[in-house]
Amino acid sequence: RGQSLIADGAALETMPGPAPRPTPRLSSFKPEPEIDPGLLLIRFREKAQELADAGRRLETNRDKYRALQSEMKLLDDEYHEITKLLLTNRESSVLLSRLLDIQNVTPIKT
Repeated sequence: RGQSLIADGAALETMPGPAPRPTPRLSSFKPEPEIDPGLLLIRFREKAQELADAGRRLETNRDKYRALQSEMKLLDDEYHEITKLLLTNRESSVLLSRLLDIQNVTPIKT
């Protein structure tokens, strides 16, 4: 089939080919505006200050986060230490369980 298309020159001309590339227009080219170095430094300083401020806020945030995590760990440790009091005294555990059972059966009137 390919050979018959090559042999027939007219058929080759009607075959779709790659689209022609557009010619670049020189009129669309705009030169870079001239940059005032002083203005550039002023604007850069303002942005750099914004980024530095954001960095300080993030650092403060993480410091507070770590402090709160440490405080939560201390609270968890205290919680477990308090619960050990009940677990080490078997009689207290049994009495507390019975008290809770009684309370569920007979609600306390307030």
